[in-house]
Amino acid sequence: MFLQAVQNFSSPLNAERSRLLGSTYNISSSKNVELKTAYYLIALNAGDRSELSGVVGLLGSVGRMKYVRPLYRKLKDVDRDLAVKTFEEHKDFYPSTTKGQLAKDLGLK
Repeated sequence: MFLQAVQNFSSPLNAERSRLLGSTYNISSSKNVELKTAYYLIALNAGDRSELSGVVGLLGSVGRMKYVRPLYRKLKDVDRDLAVKTFEEHKDFYPSTTKGQLAKDLGLK
């Protein structure tokens, strides 16, 4: 997948290029969770804070650990307070195993 190749670049995209990638392909409006997750990981690696609301929205609508765990880990690096706040708001939505693992990842357990 193209976005996985971008994630594996030796140095991450800068925030401007990340935004250009997202807007060129209109990724934020996609219904494909896997695509959005890959893009949001790129945006978070780039330090692109303009996508934080999209990240939070996705974290509140998807419960699979495959998607939420990597996003929470990167979000924690960019804005730990937002990551914890988002987790606290949505923790009852997540399956118990996912909830427990995310709490550990965020240092809450």
